[in-house]
Amino acid sequence: MTPCDGVPSELAEITNLQKVECLDDPCVYFLVCGGRVVYVGQTVNLRTRVSDHADKIFDSVFFIRCSSDEMNTLEHHWITKLKPELNIKFAEQKSRRDRKGAIRFDTMIEAKRQLSRERGIGKNGPSAEQIIERMVAILAKLIDMSSPSSV
Repeated sequence: MTPCDGVPSELAEITNLQKVECLDDPCVYFLVCGGRVVYVGQTVNLRTRVSDHADKIFDSVFFIRCSSDEMNTLEHHWITKLKPELNIKFAEQKSRRDRKGAIRFDTMIEAKRQLSRERGIGKNGPSAEQIIERMVAILAKLIDMSSPSSV
């Protein structure tokens, strides 16, 4: 593959940057919309990974080939440098979940604290069903599950 035209100015310093339709090698990739990098990610199968981003708005994909050992370092470098809006939003949502996507224990504790501060919770308070419904609503707010576009 050869370097391409239309490279966002943010990525101009990368000499081995390429634009791609499909790729099955380790790489760090950039989703671009309107000439701005909106997301940075890493994958070993770009073709499949890009299709996972169907919920995001972007018009181009660029990538840097690298070894599997370099992917974390390169991805972190470019996220830190560019601060793409979708990576930042994703990091905020992810911080409420563990590596497997489950709600982290500290998030559950925070939800319990919020629930216990609300009026009517106690011996003569609402039913167990009402408490569970309220807990789910609090957790949804804490982890932003109700967001129309999860990243």
